[in-house]
Amino acid sequence: MVSEEIVVGGVGSVFESRIVRESFEYEVKRLLPKARVVRIFTGYKAIAGSIVLALRLLGIRINNEVRDFIIRLVDEGEKRVIR
Repeated sequence: MVSEEIVVGGVGSVFESRIVRESFEYEVKRLLPKARVVRIFTGYKAIAGSIVLALRLLGIRINNEVRDFIIRLVDEGEKRVIR
């Protein structure tokens, strides 16, 4: 069992199902009470994690403003692809 707070999330279209998403969140909290479950990314939003990792490797600090900017960019890109 993990004793410190950790962040847990999922990726993929399977999480578009409310039943899957809620079951996942329930089990995470049951097994890891100190875990913080973050919004689960589906579709093109899944690439946001790779962008964050790349920026961190470049030494860029990721705060809420940067995170929201990345998500907004991915959302806009997804809309262009789907058209």
